[in-house]
Amino acid sequence: MKLLRHHNTILGVSLVGLAALSAGFLAQPNEPTTNGLTVTVNTPTPTPTPTLGVSESAPITAEPSITASSPAASQAGTPTSAGPKSSTTQSTSTPVTSPAQTASTAVASGGAAEKLFGKPRSGLPWHSGVWVGGRFNNATLNAFGDFRGRPVDFVTAYAYSDSFDKLVGDSWPITNWAGFEGKLNLGLGLIPKSGEASFDSVAAGHHDEVWRQVAVNLKNAGRGDSMIRLSWEYNLENWKWYTTTSNVEQFKAAYRRVAKVMKTEAPELKFEFGLGCGRGLNGSNDRLSSLTLGYPGDDVVDLVGCDTYDEWGTTAHDLESWNTKVLRNSGGPGIQDVVDFARAHGKGASFGEWGLSKTSNVNGGGDNTFYVEQMYKFFQANKDVIAMESYFDEPGSNMMNSIQTGQMPNAANTYKNLW
Repeated sequence: MKLLRHHNTILGVSLVGLAALSAGFLAQPNEPTTNGLTVTVNTPTPTPTPTLGVSESAPITAEPSITASSPAASQAGTPTSAGPKSSTTQSTSTPVTSPAQTASTAVASGGAAEKLFGKPRSGLPWHSGVWVGGRFNNATLNAFGDFRGRPVDFVTAYAYSDSFDKLVGDSWPITNWAGFEGKLNLGLGLIPKSGEASFDSVAAGHHDEVWRQVAVNLKNAGRGDSMIRLSWEYNLENWKWYTTTSNVEQFKAAYRRVAKVMKTEAPELKFEFGLGCGRGLNGSNDRLSSLTLGYPGDDVVDLVGCDTYDEWGTTAHDLESWNTKVLRNSGGPGIQDVVDFARAHGKGASFGEWGLSKTSNVNGGGDNTFYVEQMYKFFQANKDVIAMESYFDEPGSNMMNSIQTGQMPNAANTYKNLW
C-alpha cells in the first residue's frame, strides 16, 4: 500500500498534505510518498470491557512513578512545518459484516459523545468538527457552522513537532482559538523531528516536564478538556513515531507514560489511540494488527480512532467498494473495525480526520456525494459509540477538497443537507 499524505505539524494541520497554506502561518509539507505493506486477513475478536473511558484494569509493570509538579520547560522557537494527513492502499476485499450489536452497557446506555465531552453544541448525536486549512481563525469556524447550519463542536489542530522547545514554548496551536466555544482536537506527536527523544526515553520519564508543560498550557488556555490524538496515525511511515511490530511495545510504553503524566496535570483531557485506516502494522500478517497489537491499554485510552479519506485504497464510489475498502479493508482496519473495537472495549470512537480528495490524487474520488452520504449514514448507525468526527476541509493544492470554499460543490450540498 502507498501513503499519500504526510502531515508535519504546526498549528493544527492535519493535512493530508497541503500545499499552499495561506497567510504564511504554516510551511508546506513536501515529503515523498512511501510504500507500505499489504497484509492478509486474519480477524481476532477483541476482548470486551465494561466501562466507557479509562479503567484500572490494565496495569503496566515497571513504569516510573508519576507525580504532579509545577511546569518547567525551556522555550525556543524553531521554524515550523505543516500538519498531518495520510492514507493507504490495498487491493483485495474483505467480506463485510453488520455492526456489532452487543455494545457494552456503558456505551449503549447514553452515548459516548455526551459521556466523554458533554452535549454537542451542534445538536447532532456526536460532536462534529472541522480542520480549516489555511484559514486559522474563529471567523472561519463560525462561517463553517453557518455554511452547514450547525455550530462547530471541535476544531482540529496540531501541536508543533519540530523540537520539545518549540512544542512547549509556542502555544499558538492552542491559544489561537480563544473565544471558540467548542473543544480542541489536538494532534500531539511523541517524538519530535529534532531526534532528541525515543520511545524508550519517553517511557522512562526523561521528558516528563515537556508533557507536563503541554498539559499546563492547555489548562491555562481553557483547553483542559481537549481531545489529544497522541501520535496519531502511528502505523504510517511518514511520522517520526512510526511503529512496526519491532517497536510496538516501546510505543505503547511511551504512550502510557505521556497519557498518565498529562492526566496528572489536566485530568479532563481525553486521549485517542488513533491509526491510519486501511493499514495494518508492518511486520504482521493480521489485518487488524494496528488495532490489536498497538493498543496501549484500557486504563490510558478514552477513544479509539482512525483517519480515512476517499483516495488510495480507502476510496468508495458504490456499495461494494464502500463495504470492502472503507468499512472493512483487506490491508488493515476499516472504520467499522475501529467502531467495533471501541465498542468492545467500552471506549468512544473518533474520526479526527476524514474527507474527500481531488481526482489527481491516487484513486481520489473528487466531488463524491456518495462518500459523504455513506459517512453520515455510518455515523448515524453507530451513534451510540461515535464521540466525534472532523471533516478535513483543505483548499490547498495537495488536497483541494474544501466543501466550504466551493471546491467540491455537489458534495458540499450533500453535506449541508445531511449535517
